[in-house]
Amino acid sequence: MSEPGRVDQRVSVQPQEAGLQPQKSQRKSYDPRSWGPRLVILIKNVLGRETPPQSESRGDSAQVDTPLERREIRHITNPERAKKMLAYQHFRDEEKGKAHRSEKLPNDIEAVQVTKKDSEMRVSRNVGAGSYGSVDTVSPEEAGPISVRKENLRKGGLSEYWKLKREEKLLQRLHHPNIVKAARERKVSLFKQALYMEDGGKNLTEFFKALNEPLPQYKIGATEDKMRSALKADQREQAQYRDHICSQVLDGLEYLKSQGVIHRDIKPDNILIDPRDGQIRIVDFGEAVEKKPFSKMLDPLGTPAYVAPEIMALTMGETAEGYDEAADVFSAGCLFYEMVTGWEYLRFPGTKAKEFFANALPVLKERDLGSWLAKRINPRIIPSLSQEEADRMVVMLTGMLQFEPSKRFTPTQAKQALQGKTIEEPAVQQGTAPKVLFGWVRKLVGGL
Repeated sequence: MSEPGRVDQRVSVQPQEAGLQPQKSQRKSYDPRSWGPRLVILIKNVLGRETPPQSESRGDSAQVDTPLERREIRHITNPERAKKMLAYQHFRDEEKGKAHRSEKLPNDIEAVQVTKKDSEMRVSRNVGAGSYGSVDTVSPEEAGPISVRKENLRKGGLSEYWKLKREEKLLQRLHHPNIVKAARERKVSLFKQALYMEDGGKNLTEFFKALNEPLPQYKIGATEDKMRSALKADQREQAQYRDHICSQVLDGLEYLKSQGVIHRDIKPDNILIDPRDGQIRIVDFGEAVEKKPFSKMLDPLGTPAYVAPEIMALTMGETAEGYDEAADVFSAGCLFYEMVTGWEYLRFPGTKAKEFFANALPVLKERDLGSWLAKRINPRIIPSLSQEEADRMVVMLTGMLQFEPSKRFTPTQAKQALQGKTIEEPAVQQGTAPKVLFGWVRKLVGGL
């Protein structure tokens, strides 16, 4: 204790350094809870002179372990909704995307969360744009999961509105892990023509490019043994991805077939893969149609490099038979062939669709499919394939790429071939009198 009249020369310890709370008499210089310093900090943040540390940013994984009330959240006008969004985000982080494998999420939390006001939706990135509209990714107030927004640019157009509305109703009717989900609490309206869907990751076109890139040097290693080991591991990974993608796409097509839905534009751009868990989702149902019983579609649609021969013939006016869900199986076969070989299955000269189809049809009709595929899908050409895997792929693609739709595999049969199982023939159902009569009339009219 210092003597009276002397100034104590010892170094003083601040209460904060000692882990103690300052006394009331010591709070004159700075009080974090007083209105004055808080106002100064607020002004500095507005002027951009003070930014939060990197560890406190919204995108930091450390936020997951931070209590909700201490997370840095801005622009929150509805605390209950924000809490629900953060709870779902926490669930996604903890479970690593397992929610996508179930049709019903826990605690009644939807896979797609949006707000009712566009001003509260924050754009993450632009996916694409065209004459039809734009596609981007958004999140509600930066506090919930990212969603994909498909918006018509021609606002007020009835044809565009009904097309988007039809896609919304179809997606809300479909419930399957391999089919993209649409928001339920935000409806497409004539004045706001925007459809919100879940974000399924990157499309297979981007994924194939990344999968076929050479291994980086840090994975290969310097020695020859490490190089061989890295290449074998990469080949095993590619084989797993191939079977995984094929199986899930076929599961999705099998479900669409059971619901009487034809997608009509199956291609790598319209198949998404979630990089976190490998979940596959079929997207872009803008051209999809619900087929009526005992009927076929007569309007030719699709991307030329993935379109089925019966649609080519319909476009060229060579037939009036139409097409059904077997066209989606052929398109998926083209996709699988491209995934395995790195080449498009339909590669024919012609810049316009009719010119392309005119060159493709006679070749596809005369092609000896089994031997043609076996020459291109084998371990000698594709080292990542074992002989057993190559044989399974050839059998599956031979059935999926048949020229005649009646001889083509169903999604169930294609999946059996992929698994190396004995392919079961579908049960032949006896045609009812109306069906037989309808088929006879259709053939009669088509022959005239």
